[in-house]
Amino acid sequence: MRVSTAFNRLLQIPGASVSDVSITDDSVEVTVRLAARRVKCPCGYTSAAAYDHAPRRWRHLDFGRHKVWVKYPIRRIECPTCGVRTEDIPWARPTARHTRDFEDMVLWLVTRTDRTSVSTLMRCAWRTVTSIVTRAVDALIDSRRLENLYRIGVDEICYRHPHKYLTIVGDHDTGKVVYITEGRGRDSFSEFFEQQSAKERDKVQVVSMDGSPAFRAAAEDHVPRARQCMDPFHVVDAAHARDIAADADVEPVRVPNSETPTTYRPGTVLDTWMRVLAGGCEWLHCDVAAWNTDLDHHRPFGHSDPAAGGPTAAGNLTAYCRNHHRLKHSGHWQVNSDGGIELVAPTGHRYRPRSAGILGARGRDRIVDPATRRRTRAQNTTARIRAERRRRQAHLDAARRRSPGERVPEADATDEPAPF
Repeated sequence: MRVSTAFNRLLQIPGASVSDVSITDDSVEVTVRLAARRVKCPCGYTSAAAYDHAPRRWRHLDFGRHKVWVKYPIRRIECPTCGVRTEDIPWARPTARHTRDFEDMVLWLVTRTDRTSVSTLMRCAWRTVTSIVTRAVDALIDSRRLENLYRIGVDEICYRHPHKYLTIVGDHDTGKVVYITEGRGRDSFSEFFEQQSAKERDKVQVVSMDGSPAFRAAAEDHVPRARQCMDPFHVVDAAHARDIAADADVEPVRVPNSETPTTYRPGTVLDTWMRVLAGGCEWLHCDVAAWNTDLDHHRPFGHSDPAAGGPTAAGNLTAYCRNHHRLKHSGHWQVNSDGGIELVAPTGHRYRPRSAGILGARGRDRIVDPATRRRTRAQNTTARIRAERRRRQAHLDAARRRSPGERVPEADATDEPAPF
């Protein structure tokens, strides 16, 4: 049996036949020719004359450890509608550099594993996997998927940290995903409705969601007559709630008495009460939990004469994390406690932080609304890491500029170091 005949039976390329085979130590190059002599445009127009031609290779499925390449002198056609276009070939999609069999294998794998594993298994770059998926979605997505939707559900999923989300809309009747977009806010869900016509939006009868105010607002704007309901995943029935409450560990929190203690450290009742009130570090944009903070005195405690200093009472204590506790006693920031906590930056800017406790920190501030946060907790962590790196880099730059015989300046000593 001839080699070309064997590869014709193995590859079975539609509309083409193998004319030559070249085998090296790590690859197999198969030259093919089309059965049809007329040049075909992707729009369907055909012509007997070609504009020009150039050799091109397409990656095919591997034979063992050998990479297989399909080679063909592809032609271009001068179409009266599309202009000069590359001819349509049966074994590869337009603008692709891989055969349909190779891309179909990649598409099957990406639905079952991650992109890095697919690129390792198929011996291609992860950017190649991304381009194959993008091209296939654009070519194969059903343009009628947004039609005849009566009962839909919307939810978000985190696909990358920190806080990178996708909004996913599904059809409850078919159980299929019909729309995916980046983000998880009101605009993301509104984009779905904007791609529908007014007639299609009127067909929507039920929208299920997780109770997000953004999703509710988008549904009320575009499908006001549709009925909104909660996902079963986010609903707890009464019997389940009783089971949860029965198995919970209840720790009662007692309100401290009005007596002013004369000790520096608060007692157990006062300590628990202050941490419940604070909820977390009461510094600006800090997300450290209250149980990992220090209780600091607004008015300094008098160690030599407790009666003359600030009392260890609820009205004179604030929860700060160790980092901001040190920053407060460094002297760079000023903390005013008259009528509430007010932080004064070295630049003169004044900030009034909001407590995150369940009682709103003795009623002087309201509870933090996560929707009004200027930065997320992950962004706060990233900002702290970035600031620490800048500080260390500045220290290294100063050390490099310093002469070899010059000593490192010592930190300014204070008469009253931080009490921890």
